[in-house]
Amino acid sequence: MHGNVSEWTLDQYHSDWYGRAKDSPIASTDAVPSIDAIAWPKKLFPRVLRGGSWDSDAEDCRSASRRSSDDDQWRSYDPNSPQSPWWFASDPGQTVGFRIVRPLKTPAREQWAKYHDADLEQIRDHVDQRIDDEGRGERGIVDPSLPAAIEKLK
Repeated sequence: MHGNVSEWTLDQYHSDWYGRAKDSPIASTDAVPSIDAIAWPKKLFPRVLRGGSWDSDAEDCRSASRRSSDDDQWRSYDPNSPQSPWWFASDPGQTVGFRIVRPLKTPAREQWAKYHDADLEQIRDHVDQRIDDEGRGERGIVDPSLPAAIEKLK
């Protein structure tokens, strides 16, 4: 798997997260605002991996199934020479898929960055290096006609 798994997962892993949420004041209602349900990351890893994989038992193939990322362990095997900081070839790293996650309701404009921007300077630096120095990608609107199309819908 090529890419940094930590960049693909949104919340920080805490083994007791469900217990913390259950005991919090926000748990007294059925609907918890998504901004309160996320363990906003403060470090690169571990991050939460949800939903199991092709290698999981059936009971672990659901969104409530959680495990943590372990970037150092997942980078322990690298067939490249010299080794790459982005290659997750060890067995656990091969079982990670990609899932798009978004809040049920669009967050207020002032909260957009919290949901959409990289949460750590280390990740932002890696993205800048890939785009600016290595030419792997581009900045800007993917479809320049999109803003006009959105305005027409309003």
